[in-house]
Amino acid sequence: MARRSRDRASRRTRNDDGDASAVQLSVIIAQDCDLRRDIAKEPFVVLAPLTAVSEDDYRIASQGQSSRFFAYPTVDGHEDKQRLVLDLRALIP
Repeated sequence: MARRSRDRASRRTRNDDGDASAVQLSVIIAQDCDLRRDIAKEPFVVLAPLTAVSEDDYRIASQGQSSRFFAYPTVDGHEDKQRLVLDLRALIP
């Protein structure tokens, strides 16, 4: 199982129109000690995107019955995004 630690990292991305207002919500997959290490020892962190899913997929994830999705609570400032899951199918190094 991937190591999980600190919540919420969001990264600004540009959409096709060059608008930087689109936000891809992501979660850092690491332990706190990895984040505090010298960059020469731990030069990378891994991100997992938060993805909106169907009610059925969210229910399955929230019951701990998925090895791909993990239910995630609503993110402050992004209340319009419902049924978010940590999507471990697409890890970003």
